[in-house]
Amino acid sequence: GPRSRSSDVSVATIVAFVGRLTAVKRPDRFLAAAERVAVTHPGTIFLLAGDGDLRAELEAVVDRADVRFLGWQGDVTTIYAASDLVVLTSDNEGMPITLIEASLAGRACVATDVGSTSEVVLHGLTGLLTPCDPEALAEAISGLMDDPERRSRFGTAAREHALATFGLAELTLRLADVYASPGSTRLRR
Repeated sequence: GPRSRSSDVSVATIVAFVGRLTAVKRPDRFLAAAERVAVTHPGTIFLLAGDGDLRAELEAVVDRADVRFLGWQGDVTTIYAASDLVVLTSDNEGMPITLIEASLAGRACVATDVGSTSEVVLHGLTGLLTPCDPEALAEAISGLMDDPERRSRFGTAAREHALATFGLAELTLRLADVYASPGSTRLRR
């Protein structure tokens, strides 16, 4: 239902990283950005869905942010459905499937401007592209957290762009159930 204006309690914003926890994906950069965002936006929940050789090391360094390591997920549709924003922090990307999936799920994305990310995330229209540094990522994430209307507009435009550009039957079928019902943006229990 609608949130009470008189209450200080609001639903936590959820920022997700979906991908392998390996060097090229730069999950360490995601955590560095998360720690910066947590200073100005306490209560934000940062999800890492994925596994890889850096997981133990990353879990050991998380300090000043509420980060949840979810491990490898066979079905990421619920991650996208539960998230307010999806972030990609890679040093390099071929065709970023994560961003296509997030876009099809109607989520705004913040991504490093590398490889083909600019074909999926249209800067200022479906999300934000940043240089490869945690400060720039944190600024973009915080900006979209502070502007839910813009985030929502980006998400709608992202879905339209992804469907028009990457009409991949496989992805569409995998995500079809996300759009199946009006209550589909809530996590299934």
